[in-house]
Amino acid sequence: MPDQINAGKNNLRFLDLFAGAGGLSEGFIRAGFQPVAHVEMNSAACYTLKTRMARHWLVENNREET
Repeated sequence: MPDQINAGKNNLRFLDLFAGAGGLSEGFIRAGFQPVAHVEMNSAACYTLKTRMARHWLVENNREET
C-alpha cells in the first residue's frame, strides 16, 4: 500500500493561499508535491517566497552553480 501512495505523489499539486514566506510550501515540495501557485500580499514575504522558489527551480534544472 505505501508504494501506491508514493507512486501518485508526482501527480499531486497544491495551491498555497496566505503563503507567507513559504514554509508550508517547502514541506509539500520536499514531500514530492508540485506547487500550482502561491498567494501572498506582504511584499517582504513575497520576496522571500520568490527567492525560495527560484532556488528550487535552479536545483531541479541543475543550474545551482550559476
